[in-house]
Amino acid sequence: MNFKEDSDLYDTLHEGLLRGLFTSIKSSLEEAKFSPEIQIPDEFLEGVVETIAFNVAAVIDGSAAMEFEGKEVTPCLTFKDNDQHIVNDSGSYLHEMVMGYLDEYDLDEL
Repeated sequence: MNFKEDSDLYDTLHEGLLRGLFTSIKSSLEEAKFSPEIQIPDEFLEGVVETIAFNVAAVIDGSAAMEFEGKEVTPCLTFKDNDQHIVNDSGSYLHEMVMGYLDEYDLDEL
């Protein structure tokens, strides 16, 4: 594997991943609203999406303590760009971007 440190490209791809998380979660919850078992009022949808995105991002970042079969699980996020894996010097910080992201971008715009 060929690794390349490029913080600017990493940041761009990092935000793209975050937007993808928000879009996927929102879409799944909107589909689930048609199920009689799941009722999420529209006024709570943004908060629910943000909470789920934060928790998933914390797992991806490795900021959520995880253990499996006696081993600590610590992910290291990279992005594939052709034959290189793009990294930055500080690692993933998705969970830090979640809260407030929807203040900048309306959920309906995603």
